[in-house]
Amino acid sequence: MKRQAFEKEISEVPEEHLVFIDEAGTNLSMTRSRARSLEGERVFCKRPATRGSNISLVCSLRLNQEPVLYPFDGAV
Repeated sequence: MKRQAFEKEISEVPEEHLVFIDEAGTNLSMTRSRARSLEGERVFCKRPATRGSNISLVCSLRLNQEPVLYPFDGAV
């Protein structure tokens, strides 16, 4: 019932007035936990000793406009 009401209401809004917002985040110290090597050889890699900081990205998308990206230090 709520979904149908929302769809009816949003269908009356002009497309050029719609703004879509998306968020993504990552940790700067993320590294691979697996690796490949030639047969009989060992893989060596360095990993950060600290946990690193978080970065969040928030983006707004509109019809016929360039996306706007806002990076934030820390989690959102």
